[in-house]
Amino acid sequence: MSDIVDILKEVTNSILNHDPTSKILQKVTELVCEKLHLDVCSIYTFDSKKKTLNLRANTGFLKKTQVSFSIKEGLTGLVYREQNALNLTKPMDHPSFTLVNSIGEEKFQSYLGIPMIDSSGLTLGCFVIQTRFTSMLDESAVDLANTLASQMATLISQEGLQRVLSDHTIQDRDEIAQALEDDEPDSHIDLKLEGSAVSPGVIHGPIRMLNTREIWDRIVLETGENRQIETGRLEEALKLSCEETVHIQERAQKVFIEADASIFFAQLLLLEDENFIKDMYFGIDFYSYTAEASVKNTVEKYIKKFQEARLPQLRERALDLLDVGIRLILQLQGLGLEQEVSQQKVILVAPEIMPSDLVRIPNENILAIVCSHGGSTSHTAILSRSLQIPAVMGVNDIDELCEAGDTFLVDGDNGSIVINPGDEILKMYEERLSVGVVNIEHPTVNLPTLSKDQVSIKMRGNICMVSDFKLLEKVQNDGVGLYRTEFMFMMHENFPVENEQYRIFRQVAKLGEPNSVVIRALDIGGDKPLSYFDHGTETDPMLGYRSIRILLEHPEVFIPHLRAMLRAAQRGNMKILFPMIAHYEDVVALKKVIKEQVAELRKIYGRKFKIPPLGAMIEMPSAVCQLNELLDYFDFVSIGTNDLVQYFFAVDRGNKKVSNYFCPMHPLILRVLKKIIDSCTERNKPVSICGEIASNPLATPILIGIGLIDFSMTPMQLSKIKHLTSQLDSKKCSKLARKALQCSTQQEVIDLVEAFYKKEKISIEY
Repeated sequence: MSDIVDILKEVTNSILNHDPTSKILQKVTELVCEKLHLDVCSIYTFDSKKKTLNLRANTGFLKKTQVSFSIKEGLTGLVYREQNALNLTKPMDHPSFTLVNSIGEEKFQSYLGIPMIDSSGLTLGCFVIQTRFTSMLDESAVDLANTLASQMATLISQEGLQRVLSDHTIQDRDEIAQALEDDEPDSHIDLKLEGSAVSPGVIHGPIRMLNTREIWDRIVLETGENRQIETGRLEEALKLSCEETVHIQERAQKVFIEADASIFFAQLLLLEDENFIKDMYFGIDFYSYTAEASVKNTVEKYIKKFQEARLPQLRERALDLLDVGIRLILQLQGLGLEQEVSQQKVILVAPEIMPSDLVRIPNENILAIVCSHGGSTSHTAILSRSLQIPAVMGVNDIDELCEAGDTFLVDGDNGSIVINPGDEILKMYEERLSVGVVNIEHPTVNLPTLSKDQVSIKMRGNICMVSDFKLLEKVQNDGVGLYRTEFMFMMHENFPVENEQYRIFRQVAKLGEPNSVVIRALDIGGDKPLSYFDHGTETDPMLGYRSIRILLEHPEVFIPHLRAMLRAAQRGNMKILFPMIAHYEDVVALKKVIKEQVAELRKIYGRKFKIPPLGAMIEMPSAVCQLNELLDYFDFVSIGTNDLVQYFFAVDRGNKKVSNYFCPMHPLILRVLKKIIDSCTERNKPVSICGEIASNPLATPILIGIGLIDFSMTPMQLSKIKHLTSQLDSKKCSKLARKALQCSTQQEVIDLVEAFYKKEKISIEY
């Protein structure tokens, strides 16, 4: 890791020194060979006109020479065409090997090639390492190569942008309407507003309004009194913005491994672009603009130019430009966002808060988040849950109803806020405020989970991000019962490539050791759409085009995803779980794809490449009915009770009008769960539950009573259920379960469990 950091720091310094791209690329090859004690490092870039790969930078070949070959030739051509990494020994024995004369390539006995793919999915070349040793390059070298390939793709992509920027000419002054001054809002007391609950917890504290876009909108074209002063202000703002961007990039790589941190690297390149900087200074020198006016005028002209571009990667950069422009304006006005909130714990309020804001601001100083836009599947919602920050979204016009100096009571459990709560309101919430987040400090927190009569119960965590391991580590656990891959995809603007997915999945497997990790294949659609994938229009998305149905119809999405999971599973502790299996026809289609990809991977990695344990999520009645046939193929089962209950009762669990039909504790559901558990036990196939019922203390004794010994839930709930389980006798639970299975309604079951706890003198939290 230190080698990667050192090299990236050198690259950043070169960018800040305005070194040309060719010099930076050459420096990278030299540093890689020096830091990792390797023989050769090369960077090949793609010529789109000639369809060739050209040697752009190299350290280690016999002599400096021009090397160019078709993308249909050689190992590097293979890496480019298939957009997959290639790590092998004895490269000359590979059928795709082509010898390049006069550079001494024949003496190298190992080869690692990584495609350089930018954030838009465009392959711009290949990053290659070669050594004299007849052993495959280790994980640290592969990690470094993957990271550098991604960063170099961003750097090379910037060259294309520079051609656009250099063609940009300053035109006559545009009319930019001055933002109207809003009337100051009235102060509100005890004003309760409703929104959507996206991250649990109750908190009270002062607010900080993130009005960055408003600040941008209010900048008007006006002239300054002194050009020299304005030039100096712009120079200082550029310097501070570069420093802040470097800091954000480093923090993003540490805090959110799933996020695409290369966006900040691209922003740094924009801040150092000569044409971009020149045009901002030109606005001051020629038109006598203030620094703010010149920044806004220049940025908006570039945004317009990018939005009109035919290449999608240029159009997407318009968002980067706006982010860069806002950062410059904030620095010019002394409102660098980190300095703005770093001294006080605050509740962030804005129309919309971007993930970059959460990366930029120290998380320990964010009490809660309140937005007027966004929902439970937004990037910010995902991050807030992972960071245990209470959040409420969809609060209409919240930025217009509050003002600086207000305090909020945020109820992330129920999706409501109170502006300037009085003593009576605070007293009502006193107990919940003292609790804050769910307590994970029960006495049993660091002990293996055993029932009162010493039956071992597995307790695993459901996680969305690598950062969730910090929560999981606070309690003794038996591994990860569910890693949701869809959140990584939601943190990107395009489908992440195979190597990017592999890097993250392998990190998940590594952090989970020595326990097992269950990784769920991409589960999108329904209530988890991707902004960059066309899901089409459906009258009922939850019953439509989602999950495994999308994957089987889109091999361009599924195959890189599957290969990344299979490769990461070679660590030995990873299992792969496939969601929404409806019937055996899904299994047949799945088997075909897996068989083909394993065969391809064995050509690269040899016969030792193993198929990890494969599992099915049982979340549809049809799968329950055909469970025995499914168990012929799958090695384990995970029950997704949320969807199972929804499909069983034909109820939309998000529709309040029919919420009384969503009954996870109904005796019909309990009978179905028992049938699944019994079938798996008879076939000696592990079975777990990963739905919300796993963390419901009312359900715990019944689940144990029907034979469940493997629970998976959010890390915040683990110690509560662990502590409860330690007080339960499995034999008494079995007796309780038999009675519950004979009930007719959910309320009868709940009454039965509450009477059981009262008799056993067990207090529960729910």
